[in-house]
Amino acid sequence: IWVLYSTNSVEKMKVKSFNILSFSIACLVLGCAIFRPLKIAVPAELNGVQRMPVGGGEKSVQYDFGPFHIFQIESRPGKVLYTDFKSSYYDIKAFEYKLKDPIGNVWDCWCEYPQRSLFDERVRCNFQDQRNPNIRWSLVDSSLTSGNTEIKIRPYYESEEKRRIGSTLMGYSFAFSDTIRALVDISSARNEAVWIHPNLETHSALATAAASSAFILKHRQLHYSQQMDQIDARSDFGM
Repeated sequence: IWVLYSTNSVEKMKVKSFNILSFSIACLVLGCAIFRPLKIAVPAELNGVQRMPVGGGEKSVQYDFGPFHIFQIESRPGKVLYTDFKSSYYDIKAFEYKLKDPIGNVWDCWCEYPQRSLFDERVRCNFQDQRNPNIRWSLVDSSLTSGNTEIKIRPYYESEEKRRIGSTLMGYSFAFSDTIRALVDISSARNEAVWIHPNLETHSALATAAASSAFILKHRQLHYSQQMDQIDARSDFGM
């Protein structure tokens, strides 16, 4: 009887070991494909355009990409651009920053957004040239405008590797007359990048850089807030 029991135990252990090994192999083959960070697919309109990596971390007060310098980044209280927002479920978060280009132009930037999720596309911003207040752009969700000039902003989901399940917000594209002329990659809070076509008019390029920064900072703030929420949740359970 003891021998029979031992034999059965060994067989069960073999089966269990085989199942664990099979699961591990499946995780290595499928899991890596599912959870490996995706790389944004650059649209054909921006082939050959310089990729400008974004420096700084989630809590940086300044960073650069290409010739653009973002500085004096600060969170602010108040609801100026979202006075019509009536929901009691979400707070309105505001931040400001300055943008400087290589020839010394400095723009003041103010943005607000509902603090919901990383994939909420709503944001409102004002961008204004310090030396010439008549040069002013407004960002309202998917539209960046100044006078009769409009740049359409759309969520961008294209990645080099296709996900088998669902889709992932990779960034935002900036289109002029339905032709993409700029792109901001916010798929990772530590590895953002910006593409701006060199043929853009100076003010349009600056406005696009300012709006790209708005999406980068909004995403970083939300990402950091989610990390803090997860830490708080773990601390509640004694972890």
